[in-house]
Amino acid sequence: MIWYTSDQHYGHLNVIKYCSRPFATIGEMDEELIRRHNSVVKPEDVVCHLGDFSLNKRAPKEILPRLNGIHHLLAIGNHDWCHPVRHKNTQNLEKHRRMYYDAGFKTLSLSNRTVIAEKLVEQSHFPYYDPDPRFDQRYADFRPKDEGLVLLHGHVHQHWKVKRSANGSLMINVGVDVWNFYPVSHEQISVVIRHEIV
Repeated sequence: MIWYTSDQHYGHLNVIKYCSRPFATIGEMDEELIRRHNSVVKPEDVVCHLGDFSLNKRAPKEILPRLNGIHHLLAIGNHDWCHPVRHKNTQNLEKHRRMYYDAGFKTLSLSNRTVIAEKLVEQSHFPYYDPDPRFDQRYADFRPKDEGLVLLHGHVHQHWKVKRSANGSLMINVGVDVWNFYPVSHEQISVVIRHEIV
């Protein structure tokens, strides 16, 4: 089985406040995210992460081995230490990329395309636009171009689960904040693409 997820922000205290997450501490949040993940994902399943796994440098090594599945970071997020925006030189970026590979990620990329429900689907951490106009241009160089493809993304936390872009393109947020802190199955995404039922 294939799963999609993003924006766990393991080890990040402020995300609890900013996103009104129902956890009192980082430890409680991290343990519940791990529990919910492992309650649905089997060890042989494929997990496609779409960014912001953690702002904490230790989290990939400490958390990822505890999560069931074969893990691919298909869309690195701005809070992931292997994203280019976090580094001024290539050598430092490569050191952090090795850290993510050593933790167990099989793939690291900024974006990806796949086919789901007979549709070509773009996968990016960022949506086609940011709901907060103050930040819409902040990561413009990394934001996908809206060419009419269905987009799986994260980044917007609780702002929406499913939305249409100005061009009418379907955007599906796979972030944990809108999926009750669980990963989303390939089958669930297929239903949303075919019928926009969530």
